Amino acid sequence: MLPSLPSAEIVFGICAPIGVDTAKVYTLLSEALKKYEYGSAYFKVTELMKSAKPIGAVLHESPIEDRYDSYINYANRIREIFGLNYALSMFCCAALRNYRRAFHNGEDKPIAAQAYVFDQFKRKEELDLLRQVYGRLFIVISVYSERTTRQQNMVSRIASDHADARLADDHKAIASKGT
Repeated sequence: MLPSLPSAEIVFGICAPIGVDTAKVYTLLSEALKKYEYGSAYFKVTELMKSAKPIGAVLHESPIEDRYDSYINYANRIREIFGLNYALSMFCCAALRNYRRAFHNGEDKPIAAQAYVFDQFKRKEELDLLRQVYGRLFIVISVYSERTTRQQNMVSRIASDHADARLADDHKAIASKGT
């Protein structure tokens, strides 16, 4: 049996549709954790999945509308290769272990008063695996914003990516496809 920690590790998973400002969620969560003297480590699930190099999947960083499609296809290809709908959450477990090892000079043991935040999940199976692994120490933060707000966020991101100061109608059409 593992020894109990005075301030146990906590694992958070952010779940939100495309267009929600999850970085703001992390900022607010991180500030709240500091009040309880918890450190926090932030991981983008889409960055973690890049460690896999599935054949037949390519990531595009720009334009942003192609980026979203390529990341979705890349994640789906990883799930297909592994034959597991929760494959991306396995990368999260590995990232957590690697973080611990770096903290403890090679040892994989819990870190007191440490939170891990994984941003973001799209599949129930990924959340289910993390619940199974971390039990009650895994907390899902489900974030929602109005469709119009998500679309406006996407329009702004697309316009910024295209260095286009005006929020063109074609940006709106692209944004409404993804949200």
